[in-house]
Amino acid sequence: MQSNEVINQLIARFETLFPRFIFKSLRKLPPPQRGDMPYHLLLRITPQSGTEIELGCLVLTTGYQDEVERAVHRLTKWLASENNAGLVPALLAPYLAPAERELIRQNALAYLDLEGNVNLNVPGMLVYVDKDTARPQSEFERVILPFEGKAERVARRLLLGPAKTWNMRELAAVCGISLGMASMVTTALADLGAVAKSRKGITLFDAPALLDAWVKSYRINRNPFQVLRGTTAGLSVQDLVNINSADWALTLWSGATALLGETLPSERMAFYWMGGIDRLVERLHLSRDKGDMMILVFQPTDASLMWEPYEFMGGIRVVNPLQLYLDLASGDEEELELARRIRDKYLSC
Repeated sequence: MQSNEVINQLIARFETLFPRFIFKSLRKLPPPQRGDMPYHLLLRITPQSGTEIELGCLVLTTGYQDEVERAVHRLTKWLASENNAGLVPALLAPYLAPAERELIRQNALAYLDLEGNVNLNVPGMLVYVDKDTARPQSEFERVILPFEGKAERVARRLLLGPAKTWNMRELAAVCGISLGMASMVTTALADLGAVAKSRKGITLFDAPALLDAWVKSYRINRNPFQVLRGTTAGLSVQDLVNINSADWALTLWSGATALLGETLPSERMAFYWMGGIDRLVERLHLSRDKGDMMILVFQPTDASLMWEPYEFMGGIRVVNPLQLYLDLASGDEEELELARRIRDKYLSC
């Protein structure tokens, strides 16, 4: 479920889902950048008898364990270093399972979901509603989106090896997921008309349809990122090469210009980095706020984003064109044009 759909359903169904509260207002915020409040919206509500409360909500698209863990880490890290300006920090999700709700409560955060589950603990008021008795769900029954978390490894592996026929056990093993998840994801992809499942195995049937469906649900900013600064006189891609590590790969315009054989932009750089940010800042002599070169550092939410990178003579490394296309296709007009060129040149779909 996209974040806008979560928000729209909250607005439409608020009175039914949360009858103890009166909806006052909701204000969407611009996508948070480094240093901003990490919230996607501000929600004002009032108990049937009480004073108005303003929630700062971070919107989740699935409510799965890995997404909740990242969101809790992000919020608690920010709250430890910043003034929350009177807001009640909260997570909003389509559905939160009992384990995820417990994790959120343990970190003293509020939550609400589109099933009507809510936890709100503020001075003078505690509201805790648990509706799980009406919705028993297993872990695998919640894997309904093939392009979220580890589930998207299936689509990635199929597109990286489009001619191969897989048996379920082999596909699950190479993707590092369970047989149950592999079965449900491939069924979802078959329902899209992109994958064929038969006794002979699993094959990619319609690669363009699969890629187009993935692009619609993908956003590069699902990966945590930081904006750092360097100097055009003192920093280049060669400095990344000199780290002598497989922990990085260029993306966005940096990756596109490398794959298209064009001159790398000197005033900006974008790459994935799997190590610690402090180590990177120290090794490359970067700054948080000083320098004429903008550096976007993304930390991949899943290791599969770094599968099968392109490596050039001299050590320059770029994410696989499949991942590069996904990253570019979620950007602005300049990046969309680069995405089209990468797809035409490198992807057979």
